[in-house]
Amino acid sequence: MEKNAERHLPDQDPERIEKIRRIAYYLWLARREKNISGDANQDYFQAEQIFESKTRRQLLLGSFCIWSVSYLAARLSEEQLGSVAGAAAVLDGLAEQYGPIWD
Repeated sequence: MEKNAERHLPDQDPERIEKIRRIAYYLWLARREKNISGDANQDYFQAEQIFESKTRRQLLLGSFCIWSVSYLAARLSEEQLGSVAGAAAVLDGLAEQYGPIWD
């Protein structure tokens, strides 16, 4: 892929750029495998769109989870709230052990 494909980007998070490059590489591999014409700039632009879409979905999911917990917490008794807090702690431990499911 061409090195100038990401020149139009301002200084950004290196981890973000690496993820976008990886997506662009997979797009290029798919094009090459199927003999589809295109260029590195097109792959990189499409990779940015895919990454941003994924990021937006993650933010929306996180917001929904926070809203759901807040909604339930306001309507539960203290005993039920303790059970939910325990379950949330277990899920948090699993998330730390296995990492996020969408990366």
